Parts: sequence; C-alpha cells; structure tokens
Amino acid sequence: MKDWKIHLKQRLRNTVKRAYHSEFLIPYPVKRSWRENWLDPLLRRLTSQRQQKESNVSTDHQRQQEANLLLSDNAKRELSWFLSHPDARMQIGSHDSKYHEPLVSMVLVVFNKAELSYACLRSLEQLHYKNTELIIVDNASTDQTEALLSRVEGNVRILRQRENFHFLRGCNIAFENLHPQSRYVLLVNNDAFLKSFAIHQALSVFERWPNTGIVGGQVLHLDGRLQEAGNVIFSDGACSGIGRRQSPWQPLAQVRRRVDYVSGCLLMIETNLLKGLGGFDIDFAPAYYEETDLCIRSWQAGRPVIYEPSCRLYHVEFASSPKGKDQASELMQNNRTKLEKKHHKWLQLQPSRLEHQDLSSIHTCLRSNAYPSRILWVDDRNPDSSFGAGYGRMQDLITTLADLGCFITIFATHQTPDCSLHAVSGDYELQWGSLRELKLLLQNRSNFYSHICASRQHNHRLLIDCLDYIANNSTTHPRPKLIGDVESLFSIREYGKSFVKEHDKIPTPDLQELLELPGLKQELNNLRQFDAFLTVSEREASLLMRHLNKPVAIAGHAFKQPESNKITPYYKRKGLLFMGAMNHPDIPNIDSLHWLAREILPELRNQNRIDPREARLTVVGPYRADLVTPLIDRIANIWPVDHSGQVDDIDKVLQNQRLLLAPTRYAAGLAHKVHHSISRGLPVVTTKLICDQMGWQSGDGLLCSNDPKEIAQKIGQLYNDQFLWEQVQTAGLTKIEEECDPQKLRNALHKIFL
Repeated sequence: MKDWKIHLKQRLRNTVKRAYHSEFLIPYPVKRSWRENWLDPLLRRLTSQRQQKESNVSTDHQRQQEANLLLSDNAKRELSWFLSHPDARMQIGSHDSKYHEPLVSMVLVVFNKAELSYACLRSLEQLHYKNTELIIVDNASTDQTEALLSRVEGNVRILRQRENFHFLRGCNIAFENLHPQSRYVLLVNNDAFLKSFAIHQALSVFERWPNTGIVGGQVLHLDGRLQEAGNVIFSDGACSGIGRRQSPWQPLAQVRRRVDYVSGCLLMIETNLLKGLGGFDIDFAPAYYEETDLCIRSWQAGRPVIYEPSCRLYHVEFASSPKGKDQASELMQNNRTKLEKKHHKWLQLQPSRLEHQDLSSIHTCLRSNAYPSRILWVDDRNPDSSFGAGYGRMQDLITTLADLGCFITIFATHQTPDCSLHAVSGDYELQWGSLRELKLLLQNRSNFYSHICASRQHNHRLLIDCLDYIANNSTTHPRPKLIGDVESLFSIREYGKSFVKEHDKIPTPDLQELLELPGLKQELNNLRQFDAFLTVSEREASLLMRHLNKPVAIAGHAFKQPESNKITPYYKRKGLLFMGAMNHPDIPNIDSLHWLAREILPELRNQNRIDPREARLTVVGPYRADLVTPLIDRIANIWPVDHSGQVDDIDKVLQNQRLLLAPTRYAAGLAHKVHHSISRGLPVVTTKLICDQMGWQSGDGLLCSNDPKEIAQKIGQLYNDQFLWEQVQTAGLTKIEEECDPQKLRNALHKIFL
C-alpha cells in the first residue's frame, strides 16, 4: 500500500512538472513570471534556513532547467520567424576540390523538437570548418521539422524514415550512406550546440596522434557549468560524467586526457575505424550506452578515446528523449545490464563506484595505464616562450612529451594563481603553490606519477625536501624516478657575474677550471639524489657525467626551419635587434643592454660604418620599466632606438631585422634567442662566451668577439657585406638543422622518460 502511494505521488508530481513546462493553455514565460514574482518570494519567506540548505541541490537543478527552458522558448520564437520568411535559408557544409582538409561527415538524427534542431543547425552553419557533409536522419517527425529541413541547403542529405528508428538505428542508417571520401564521422545530437572551432580542435587530435580512435569534447550545461569532461565507466557497467555541475576551469577539466568514453552528443571517429567496428551495436537500441560500447570496442582495438577540452559544446540534457529523464533512466538501467554482460572481462579492471571522487581524484579522471609515463614537472611558471628565461625550451620539452603520449602536470612555484591559465594549453595540467601544496598534491596522488622532474636550482632543493614524503606515499608502487632538468648551472653564471664585476671583462674558463669552482662542486653535490638529468649542451653534460656518473640526456632547443622561400632575403631586411627578458636586475640581459649602451654602440657610432638612420635598434622582450627605461634613454642619445616591449609574433620581428645583437658577458646553458634567430635566417653578433657554450665557431651563423671594438667592427662588416651575411646565414641554418632537429629532442626525452 505504501509503495502504491509513493508511486501515485511521483506520477502527480511529474504531471504537474510537465504541465508547468508545457505551453498548454498558458505560455511558459507568463508562468515563469508568476513564479518569480509571487510564488518564489512567498516560499522563501516560509522556508527556514535549514530547509534552504537542504534545497541547494534542487535550486541548482532548477537553475539548470530554467536555462534549458529559456533556450527552448527563444528557439521557438526564432524558428517561427525563420519559417515565416519564405526566403530564409541555412547553408551547411561544402564538399569542394578547393578544400585540402579531410571530409568530415556530420550525422544528425532528429525526431520532433524542431526548435532544438533549429538551434543545433544554426551552430553547424557557423562552424569555421567547411569541408563537411551533413546527413540528417528524420525519424518521421510530426512537428515543424519537415518545414525546417526543407530550408537547409548545402552539402546536405536528408534521409526521411517512415517510423521512429530512434538515435542508434538512425545513426547506423546514416553510416551506410556516408560519402566515399569521408575520412571522419562526427555525431551530433539535435540538442547540442557546437562552438565554431569544434571540428578544427577535434581534427587536430587525430592529426597529432594518428592512432587516435575517438575524440569527444567538453560538454557544458547552458548555464556554463560542466555537464562532463569525459566519462568514467565503473566495474559494474555504471557510468559517470567527470566534473558534473562543476567549474569548467578546474585543472583536470582543461587538460587533454585519455578517458573511458565520450558522449554521443559530440563524438568524432575515423570512418575506417567506424566501419571496422560495424557501427553501433543494435542490442543497445533504441538508445543509451551505444557510444559507451563503441568506445570500449575502440579501446579493445588499440585506438585510444581522447577528451579534448578546447572542443566545446552546449547540451540540453535529456531534451531529445520524448518523455524526458524518467524514460531515459529506465533505458539506461536496461542497457547498463547489457553492457556489463558484453564487456564483463574489460570491466573487471575498472574502478568501483566507491573509489570515484570525480575531479578531486586523478585516478578516475583518466586511464592511467594508457600513458607510457605520467610526469610531475616542477618549475617557476607555465611554459611560455615569450617570457624568455629558458621557458621557450621548456615549451618545446612539454610539447614533445605530450607528442610522445605522456600525461604532464606542471607545478608552478613562482606564479600567481589564475584560472584562465588552465586553458592556455591542453598539453598539461597546471597546479601551483609552495612546498605545502606540493606535498598535498603528492599525497592526493600517491602512486600516480612515474617521474618527477624539477627545473632550476631552487626547485631542485624544493623537490629534495619532499624526498621522504615521496617515499612514504609510494607504498605499493616503486618510487617515481627523479629527474633534474639542468637548464643551466647556476654557479657558472654566478662565477661569470662576479668575474665581470671584478675585472670588467668576460671570463673564458675551460672545463677543468669549471670543475674546480667551489660553488659548482656544491651545486653538483646537491644533485646526487636525482636518478637522471636533462641538460642543454655537451659541455654541461660532461660536467654532470664526470661528477655524478648518472644518465644524462642533452635536451636543448628544437627548431623546425621555415621553407627557404619564406626566409626574408638580405636586401629586404634592415635594422639591429636586441631581444630577451629584462624583468630582473640579476638577469644577464640587463648587463648586456648596459654594455651595449656604454661601450658597443658609442664605438659603432665612432667607426661610422653604418648609417644609424638606416639601422635603427629595436629592443623587444618582457621588462621592468625601472630597470630598462634609463638604459633606453641613454641609448637614444647615441643611436635611434625603438622599444617594443613584449611582442606577440616574435618570428615576424626576426624576419624583418638584419642582425641580432647578443653581447652577453655572463651566462650558463644555451641562449635560446641565438638559436631562434639563426633558425629564422637572422645572423647574430655575440660574444665568444656564447660561441663556446654552443660549441660553435665564428662564421657558423654568427660572428663573435669579447672586445667591444671588435664587436662594433663585426656589426658594421656583417651589416653591410651581403655576401658575408648570406654566407654566415647559410652556415647557421646548416648548424641548426644538425643540432636543433626536433627529432634529437624527442630521442633525448624518450631516453629519460620512456
């Protein structure tokens, strides 16, 4: 009797909801206005604080429903306007020989809900990717859908059915009618609205990792909260959207991940793979769990399923189900049982529902065993080549590790938290904090990371302070390998700085003299607890191997040269360039700019080899005004100067200038800006210190000297002599091809991390 009463109450409640959400008798906007102005205020006055806390979840659900209903109301009005204008049309897709991109077949199954289909089609019309076909399967709609579809033009085919085949069988019908040149199939629900670059972002994953099987995107509710950032499948066949109703700015929501499955509201699959798998399994008809089964079969075929955070869409949940969430829940339960029986062995390796902690637990947010390495990288900030200070190289390292299929977390120790930075790159997850936050991260992710890497001396010390903590939290797995990224040996730079300050000249120590430096010995001894090392040059690799006798890989700079016809020739270039970060008083670039202003430019002016009006000096790079402005003012009294600060497109600057000036008097590691300039066909005048660190000779893309008078002479000589300039440029491009080949960096990282 009690169950009968509960059932009756539930049916009455559902009937009231459907009446409220319908347009029957009274338009929904009017009812919503009554509720907002009269009913809700009355309920708030009658509800106690305790009851309000208990209703937070329902309030959140209510906001979600409000957003859905508002979109539906707006879409109805827009559809009415669209159909009332005889000339109104939608143009979707274009398959033409002028497009060199692969053909993407978009599949859309519709059954009534014309207003949602209209909004969906509008989003498809606004996609920037144009080499598409759209296959619409109309499951015998009885509303305005037919009138709407008659207005859709372009590379569109409409497959009209005499009965409702629902989503699964409707998709299989579309799969049988794909264009012969179709390379990828994109499934889209008619209650999903794609962002304009969604196809570009999904295709970029297939292009970068050709073995990818399926790609899905970040699914958002209409109010901007996450509906899912990938999905997890539990050992009993149940599923859960990752990050549901949470902020899309969560670190794990903004990183590309290999996940159990992605939803069919936006799912892109390679056409050949789809045909090889036989489309959707008809046992899951009419709908639900069919895409879960397809993703499992993709994994079983060795083709990963990847969540791409930059591929975004909004989705009206359960809107395509004719009877709403109640019918959907029943279908889900039935098909979950089918999935459990079909993939029983595969599911045994999945986590249980009790283990799932959503975005707070990385173990259930991705398939850990699908990554060859899982790396925690400790550095001052996220990689950004425009920041200088070695971050251009770091950007190359992280990109290459992502290319190799590694999962990467960057822990930033000297960066102000900013949620927008999570979306800078999907190649890595970004965390930040001090020693306390690092220990907390290691505790929450015990036994997850296979490697922990630290860059820069103070971060090496920070990681060493965590060694006992790391060991205690690696209870059931081996301790992660500790990698020291020696981007530069700090003590060598400090020695050079002291020498310049004391003697006002550039030091030129050999390898044996460096090994005898007390500061260097101490710095190397502090690295003994690391298992392996990355460094940037042969010289520093020799220092590490001689003193520590542990594996070392040379991971320097990687540059892919532009095509020769895209390198600006000598006669189209003019001007001198000085570039680098100038945002700290101890940074070598500040000393270089000071030396340039004090000795080199006055000497260049006195030698009268170059017309200053023809060869203006351009200074670019992030800077602190109190450090740089006085030097720029001083230079302006000697030589025409333009101070551009940080620029967005540094390659454009490099292609327009005739010479880079790098008068560096103390440094360690490798000068990224020198390699970068030479790789873009821009010769460099620098010091012998930089030549020795690179292991290059004068003439290999650069001319060098430690004497300011000789530097000025070489600037004038190289600037005016086209034959010499082109000779130096050609030699430099050859050296870059030999030493900065991205494959060399890939091999070095493979050696250490894989």
